[in-house]
Amino acid sequence: MLNRLFSIFLLRGRPQDLPASPALAWLAALAAAGTALLIRLPNVDLGRNLASAFGEVLLFGAMVWGVLRLRGFPARWLQTITPLYAGVAVQNLVVFPVLLAGGISLETGELGPASLVLVAVGIWFLALMAHVLRHALELGLGVSLLITLACLFTLAIVMLVLFPPPVSG
Repeated sequence: MLNRLFSIFLLRGRPQDLPASPALAWLAALAAAGTALLIRLPNVDLGRNLASAFGEVLLFGAMVWGVLRLRGFPARWLQTITPLYAGVAVQNLVVFPVLLAGGISLETGELGPASLVLVAVGIWFLALMAHVLRHALELGLGVSLLITLACLFTLAIVMLVLFPPPVSG
């Protein structure tokens, strides 16, 4: 199972290579939410952090289900969301130490030298999501990349509306 997931992470495998396992999807979702919470730890408001981390995971899953439903493939949701949630967890695990090392200042938003890692892992996740959606939706790579960008921008906007950054001053 891990080999199949790793193959998808390398953009070789397809989401159909994974079993449609609710347990595996739940595990990946919890990993995504847990690592999202880890990144939010510098913010001391634990309730807000929990709501934001789990809300982001739920909204992401709902958007992916909606896209699959629009294309007529809602039954592929488990196999599609599992590598995406696992990818979010991997991305967060890479980003966390970069944030700790000063890759980006959480107060000012200034980028440090380690910010190149943030760019690289961001590009990797875009490629992963476009790759997974390409296979799940049976679309070309260009269209799946546009859908990926639309989903991620929508997720970012909704999260900013629901959980605006704290105003300092």
